[in-house]
Amino acid sequence: MNLSRSVLLPVVAGLVAVQAGCKTGPDYTRPPVSTPETWRQLPATTSGNGESPVDLSEWWILFQDAILTDLIHQAMEDSLDLKTAFMRIEEAAAVRGIARGDYLPAVQGFGDASSTRVSDLSGGDQLTDRTREIYSVGLDASWEVDLWGRIRRSVESADASLQASIEDYRDTLVLLCAQIANNYLSVRELQMRIRLLKENIANQDSTRRLTQGRYDAGLVPALDVHQAELNLSRTRSALPLLRQQLAVATHRLAVLTGKAPGHLAVSLAETEDLSHPDMTLPVGLPADLLRQRPDVRRAEQQLIAQTAKIGVAKADLLPRLSLSGSFALQADDAGRLGESGSQTYRFGPSLRWALFQGGRIRSNIQAEEARTEQAMLQYQQSVLLALEDVENAFVSFAEEKDRLDAIRNSVESAAKSVSQVQSLYENGLVNFLNVLDAERSLAEQQDLLAQSAGQLNRNLVGIYRSLGGGWQLSPTHP
Repeated sequence: MNLSRSVLLPVVAGLVAVQAGCKTGPDYTRPPVSTPETWRQLPATTSGNGESPVDLSEWWILFQDAILTDLIHQAMEDSLDLKTAFMRIEEAAAVRGIARGDYLPAVQGFGDASSTRVSDLSGGDQLTDRTREIYSVGLDASWEVDLWGRIRRSVESADASLQASIEDYRDTLVLLCAQIANNYLSVRELQMRIRLLKENIANQDSTRRLTQGRYDAGLVPALDVHQAELNLSRTRSALPLLRQQLAVATHRLAVLTGKAPGHLAVSLAETEDLSHPDMTLPVGLPADLLRQRPDVRRAEQQLIAQTAKIGVAKADLLPRLSLSGSFALQADDAGRLGESGSQTYRFGPSLRWALFQGGRIRSNIQAEEARTEQAMLQYQQSVLLALEDVENAFVSFAEEKDRLDAIRNSVESAAKSVSQVQSLYENGLVNFLNVLDAERSLAEQQDLLAQSAGQLNRNLVGIYRSLGGGWQLSPTHP
């Protein structure tokens, strides 16, 4: 179809003018999600429920442990997992740049040199020179007029994918801070267990010497000595396993901070008791998870990106208009390319419309709609999993706190039992089995006390992780 310039230019101008307001495909709206008005398993020691929002940015300062804070800051700077997540942001930003590039014309330069010979059998006997040389240099340009919003939907999808990669980075940071805290608390717990175990070894060795002395004096049978040695050896056998677990936890902590496994062996060698953080939890509303949890935010951005792809697919049902042209210098001699009259150009619109594709376009639309439905379900599932995560963290914390209180009472009773039974044994009022039972019970209960104290602290970390704390004030987050 040929159009005169007086008709062509107004038509093109009109098409360009309407492209800003027309987009195929659905606009994104957040799907309905159900969140309870309050938490069901909320621990008694909480504050801030119903006061939204709450500050979870640096929850680890509640432990009042400078070493823990320093380790988390090191991890924020040097963690390889975090750096990998950041490079995924760089990748997504580059992909967005590719999508946004379709807004602008594509221009490329070219240069050609060709030699053509006409066949002797092609007629034209009057031709004496059947060889012709052509030289040309110039520019080609094309620009798609985004009539139906195909490019805008593509950019919209790329923007959301970039934001999803940012949320993935933040989620990595949340998990990293929790892993650092949990491994650090495990180190301190194991050191406490080792210290208590050594104290029990010393006490049981003292009992063995006492028994040996009473045996040498003919006051007790050799069986008491053998039982004392058995009890001491059994207690000592637990020490290597605890040292192994301590080394593993220290190595894991170093790697999480981006260092070699042995990097923290010296700095963490000095034993410190488990900290006693403030157990008053600043907890907001369940609906705050949509804002606080990076994994939920990531799932929503992935849904936004996928929704926009429906519009990209639907645009293929409609005609695609492009403006293209070229300008070149052309001559039969390379030295004449700059002469007057060597210019050649072309310009005009081109229209392409996929009228029949064997159902491929509509099948692609259906596929994108199905993927969008999947993304919506995954978003709704991420909300439910986040709510479950928080409720589980609450109940784990509350029940472990009650357990720890009970173990403290049992340790006090076991310590008093050991003191009394040893006195009775020295006076010959009880047999040695009573001493062995009391000493074993004390060692077991003290070990359980250290484990429960460590677990309570880790459960506290679990609450802050489940609430999405830790990424808001990172010095390196995008």
